[in-house]
Amino acid sequence: MKKIILLVVLLIAVFTFTACSSPTPPGTSWADKEILVYDVKIDGVIVGELTSTLEREPADKTIGGTPYASATSRLTVTFTGTNNGDTIEIQSLLADFAPLATYKKVVSADKNYELTAVYNSKYYNYTLKQNGAETSDRIKAKAPYIDNDLLYTYLRCQSLASGINTVLNIPDAHSGTLQSLTAASQASETLTVPYPDGNKTVACYKVAITRNETPVGSSIFVYYTPDSAEYVIPGSIGSINDSVKIPVKIVENDVTYLIKSITVI
Repeated sequence: MKKIILLVVLLIAVFTFTACSSPTPPGTSWADKEILVYDVKIDGVIVGELTSTLEREPADKTIGGTPYASATSRLTVTFTGTNNGDTIEIQSLLADFAPLATYKKVVSADKNYELTAVYNSKYYNYTLKQNGAETSDRIKAKAPYIDNDLLYTYLRCQSLASGINTVLNIPDAHSGTLQSLTAASQASETLTVPYPDGNKTVACYKVAITRNETPVGSSIFVYYTPDSAEYVIPGSIGSINDSVKIPVKIVENDVTYLIKSITVI
C-alpha cells in the first residue's frame, strides 16, 4: 500500500504555480468533464480502484470550506482498496493553469494523514496533520516548480509527439523540501485502450519520471494515448476542448495503474 500512496501523490496532473515563473503548457487536453477509472494492481493482482474526475467551471469552488472564486477547474481523485479498507481522497482547485488549493487525506495500514495546501505567489503554504501532530509551514519554490498532485495532466498538455525532456521542481510537505524530477520521452509502446466507442490498439507516448537526487530509485513510467485525429474523444456540445493524450497506464515498480474506462462529457 505504501507504494500505491507514493504513486497517487504524483498521480493525475501538474500545473504551474505562476505563469510567469513556470513552464506554460502549450494547450489543454481534456473536455469539460472527464472521468478516468483505473484498476490498481500489485504483481498483476487487483488491489483497488482509482477514479480521477476533472471538471471545468465546477459548481463547488471550495476547499475545506474556503471559497476560491477564481477557480476554473476542479480535480477529484479517490482510491479504495479492494480488501483492506485503504482510502485516498484528493481535491484540487485551479485557475487556468495555476493551482489555488489542495486537500489530501490518506488512510492505510502504514499511513494516516491530512494535508491542506494553499498557493500564494512563489510559496507553497501547507498544514500537515499526522500521528497526532500538526505542522504548518511554507516552501519557497524554485522555477520551474510544479504541484505534485497534478503531475500527469501537466505532462499530458505538453507536445509529446515531438518528445519532452524537462526538469520539474515539486514541493514536498513531508520533507519540507523541494524535490527535483526529470520527465523524459521514451520509445512509444502499443497498448489496448478502452475508448468509449470500443477497444483500440494504439501506439502510446511513453514518459519516464525520475528523481534527480538520491535516493534516485526506479523511474515511474506513464503512457499517453496519441493526439492524432482518430484518437480524439469529443466533448459535449459547447465543450471548450476535446479529450486527448489520456494517461492510460502508470507503472511504479510492481504497482500498475491500468485504465478500465474513459467517460467524456
